[in-house]
Amino acid sequence: MGNYKKADSLVEVGLNFTNKSKEFPLEQAYFTKCKGIFEYYQKNYDDAIQNLTSALPVLKKNNDFSWTSVADFYIGKSYLGLGKQEQAIQQFEKVDSIFQKHKFIVPELRENYELLIKYWKEKKNDKQELHYTKNLLKADSILAKDFPYLSAKIHKDYDTQILEDAKGKLEKQNYWSLGAILLLILAVIGLIFIAWKLYQKEKLIRKKYSELEERLQTHQPTPAVSYENIPQQSKAVISKDVFTDLAEKLKEFEDTKSFKEKGITLPQLAENFKTNTTYLSQYINDVMGVNFNKYISTLRINYVTDLMYNDAKVLSYSVQGLADECGISSRQNFSDLFLEINGIRPTDFIKQRKKELE
Repeated sequence: MGNYKKADSLVEVGLNFTNKSKEFPLEQAYFTKCKGIFEYYQKNYDDAIQNLTSALPVLKKNNDFSWTSVADFYIGKSYLGLGKQEQAIQQFEKVDSIFQKHKFIVPELRENYELLIKYWKEKKNDKQELHYTKNLLKADSILAKDFPYLSAKIHKDYDTQILEDAKGKLEKQNYWSLGAILLLILAVIGLIFIAWKLYQKEKLIRKKYSELEERLQTHQPTPAVSYENIPQQSKAVISKDVFTDLAEKLKEFEDTKSFKEKGITLPQLAENFKTNTTYLSQYINDVMGVNFNKYISTLRINYVTDLMYNDAKVLSYSVQGLADECGISSRQNFSDLFLEINGIRPTDFIKQRKKELE
């Protein structure tokens, strides 16, 4: 938000607290990292480099590649501020290496590639310029997926810059070649097609959101299946007493939101219920109509979807934060399950819900 004075004061509080004890090395590293970024914006480049460099070992030990790449980026920017371009480029290349390894990037780091492309363009190294241009396109595709609310602006700015460059070159020429005209026409057609595709995608997202919203508002409970209505072959496996016992225990399991526990397995739940996996699996298949994994996934996604719809503050959570909230470890797995069950990505749901609440 640009309120560096307030942010810096909060960081100082954190540093003062963590410096008094050896129990918080990770927290201290994050505060130090923040301090380094603020020093950069104050143009205290040497202090910025010192703080960011001291935070890096702990960030790397914690395998926090996202903040490691941000720290490397601001070290590079600080070197640029000091006029040490070669050292800056080395830092920007580290950021690229992290992106290539983990296939994840935050919008703040997009400038990293613009600086690399500009550097190699000035060096007239077409090979390196092309290399980082391709990497920028890869980064844009991931940003469009993980941060869709920013992607439209990012691509609009990028396309505008291309057209401005083309305009400047054309103004220096006395005539247009046939090839240039054809390429321009193709580019316009391509942009129109992309705009149409984006419109269709947005239209589909709105439709899926409306369907999901209707489901959330009506919230019809799934009709209970009695023992008498399960298949005859299942009755040969499960007795009525076992069936009734499992019904009560699974109801309590759902009511207490125990499905939010990460890594829960069929054998583990069967052990908690003091039953065996055969009975539990058969019950879930007969009553819920799905296997165990789909049952747990549906409970988790339905829970977090309802939470996102009814609690506005949850809309500020990251995708990983939402995944953690409902007991799913992987950000990508959560996003895929959310799409499979709700017909819409969590990021698109958040975007539509925020529009609705405005």
